[in-house]
Amino acid sequence: MAKKKKVNPYRIPLPKNAINKDKILEEAMKDDMAHAWLLVAGPLLEAGYELATLADAVNTYMKFYGDKNKSKELDRAQAAIGLPLLQLDPCQIKSPIELEKFKHKVKNVALDTALCVVYLGLEKKIDTEELKRIFFNADLTRA
Repeated sequence: MAKKKKVNPYRIPLPKNAINKDKILEEAMKDDMAHAWLLVAGPLLEAGYELATLADAVNTYMKFYGDKNKSKELDRAQAAIGLPLLQLDPCQIKSPIELEKFKHKVKNVALDTALCVVYLGLEKKIDTEELKRIFFNADLTRA
């Protein structure tokens, strides 16, 4: 009896309807603000800040977040915090494994965006250098 050849998981074709970009984005953004706050809450508390006051500042910033300069602001915050720039291209997904990697990458981008929004909201309340130090002390590594 001949052994059956093992199938390469990257060669398993993906059904055409398997990539629902809207659902992937919605799932990724579901808990990103809470996660971002959890990452920076420790260093903020250690620095002696009251989280309720800072949360108000971030919420106020988010109300005006939809303006046309948001991309430049997010890029500036991303550079200040030191977050990597991730490129998303769903057209390259050809297998279920690649789809899972894409979902993980989208989740990281959503979290990075939330961290940038928190940073930009806190800029009005905290000195820029101290804010950079606080974000540096936060563990922003990914699993």
